[in-house]
Amino acid sequence: MAQREELAGYLWISPWLLGFVIWTLGPMLASLVLSFADYAIIAPPEFLGLTNYRKILTDDPAFWDALRVTLTYALFSVPAGRFVDRVGPRAPPQRSVPAPDPLQPRPDPPQ
Repeated sequence: MAQREELAGYLWISPWLLGFVIWTLGPMLASLVLSFADYAIIAPPEFLGLTNYRKILTDDPAFWDALRVTLTYALFSVPAGRFVDRVGPRAPPQRSVPAPDPLQPRPDPPQ
């Protein structure tokens, strides 16, 4: 019985697992592999090792600017936004209006 339940569990999560592998894990692994290569779409990838990373860290000034902007945003803007969300003004609570019950007769309109 436990084996059947285990199989049923795997069958229930299989759509999620399939989607995760196809849409998340697969592209992440492909990006990782291709980051170590010189890749033009019309030619097969040529393995370069760490050359791409060495080039980014030493020859590309835009990388350091992008890293600075990203870290500034992550370290200051995100916490500031969360703080303002916590202590900022709140919207007044909305009065809920019950939905009409379709099984109840409607009152006659005034004449």
